[in-house]
Amino acid sequence: MSQPSDSPFSTPILTNGDVGEYPDKGLPPGHRILVLSIGNEALIQSSVWTALRDLLPIPMLPQIDRYHRWQDRQASLLGRSLVQLVLMEEGYDSKLLNSWKTDHYNRPSLEVDFDFNISHCPGMVACAFFRPGPIGIDIEPIRPVRPYDFRSVLTPEELDLLQKLPDRQCQHLFGTIWTRKESAIKADGKGFSNTLTDVSGLGTSIRLEGRTWAISEVPLPDPYICHLATSRRPKEIIYRHLTIEQLTDYDKRSSR
Repeated sequence: MSQPSDSPFSTPILTNGDVGEYPDKGLPPGHRILVLSIGNEALIQSSVWTALRDLLPIPMLPQIDRYHRWQDRQASLLGRSLVQLVLMEEGYDSKLLNSWKTDHYNRPSLEVDFDFNISHCPGMVACAFFRPGPIGIDIEPIRPVRPYDFRSVLTPEELDLLQKLPDRQCQHLFGTIWTRKESAIKADGKGFSNTLTDVSGLGTSIRLEGRTWAISEVPLPDPYICHLATSRRPKEIIYRHLTIEQLTDYDKRSSR
């Protein structure tokens, strides 16, 4: 499939290596990660909604429509649309989304040679792609928090530190700890079955049930915090924030 010159993948936003080594389409090679995000602050136009739905398999649509709040329906649609975009970039048939399945812990997967993971929070949707995987991603906005209310997911050290910090620093550190732990849990694939009071989110790696996950930060726009978890530290991360116009325009041209 030919690549439009203004593809969302053409401009690496975050990189710690030689950008020139990248191909101009598809997933980056060799233990490098692609992260795409898109805003979810406002209800998209009905024509855009229809255009994105039309690119998805019919059996997938009830999974989107089951949500009562438009924010949740739209987040579900946008997350799947980001996955569909990458599938088209990789040359897969659009019908491959029919193989979408979730496990006992509600972790989605497809019959492909790379792993992906989706996260959404109020106002933002993000998806991470990693070949070979596994990968977990979590995003959260910085917002007021009472650390004691979350003592069931914090180590004693984390709780003590958070309670001593000024509000803004506390909010930022709590978001950092939370997204680090949640990304590792999602990479591990066992959900909140893990006990978190003895799992520290203060470092750049997290150990769950005998397995160590490398934690990487992705600098999403304020006020969002984002972390990734992988079984080995990635060589490089490419991050791209898309507008809804970029997503729909690229999807229309790629589907021709």
